[in-house]
Amino acid sequence: MRQMEGNIVVRQFLDRVCKQVRTRQMHPEIREELLGHIEDRAELLMLEGLPEEIAVQEAVKKWGIRGISAKTCIWLIGHSWIGSCSLCWLCF
Repeated sequence: MRQMEGNIVVRQFLDRVCKQVRTRQMHPEIREELLGHIEDRAELLMLEGLPEEIAVQEAVKKWGIRGISAKTCIWLIGHSWIGSCSLCWLCF
């Protein structure tokens, strides 16, 4: 388990997203993809001077608002469009 995945805010967010995806075999891939993006964003925010806990909360908030929704995950899985970076195109 990655260190950040142990963070309660991150874990609850990942659990909420995966709870909406019926295809359970996709949960690890979805978790890994989102976790990577959350970690990257939190690292950047910490480099800008935010404390770790605030940086993590802001990174999760970004993904919760702009990034991934349960409907999007379901659409991706339903259309078999899971690539090497299957989710990041939605945010930019």
